[in-house]
Amino acid sequence: MTLKTKSIRFSDSGFLKKSNQNTFIQLFNAGTLVLDLEVKKDYVCLNKICLKNARFNKKFLSKYYDDDFLKNILNKKPIFNAQNIKYHDNNFTQNIKNRFLDIIYVSNDNIIKFKDKKNSIFIKIKALN
Repeated sequence: MTLKTKSIRFSDSGFLKKSNQNTFIQLFNAGTLVLDLEVKKDYVCLNKICLKNARFNKKFLSKYYDDDFLKNILNKKPIFNAQNIKYHDNNFTQNIKNRFLDIIYVSNDNIIKFKDKKNSIFIKIKALN
């Protein structure tokens, strides 16, 4: 998994786990936990420090993102009310461009790739086979 923002930079192997309400990411480098991320309904916890979704987005991502943005990305769901979505079989692509966003978001069977050029954010999650 790769997660790059203006204040977070990780690119390591790890685990993505989902429960009914929460999504968990744990990244490891040389066997050491370097990122512990828990996405809940109303909160995101980064290394055990929890912030409301909107505050997490503003601090680490972009204030222009919806509260459920990160949860939707990690669960391969459309963002921004499925704006500009194009479906290809069970996969989809979204291209969203305005004065605050320049997003390309791709979700398919083996990979999630999100890039926002205006906010310098890149997320890539690839299943290890």
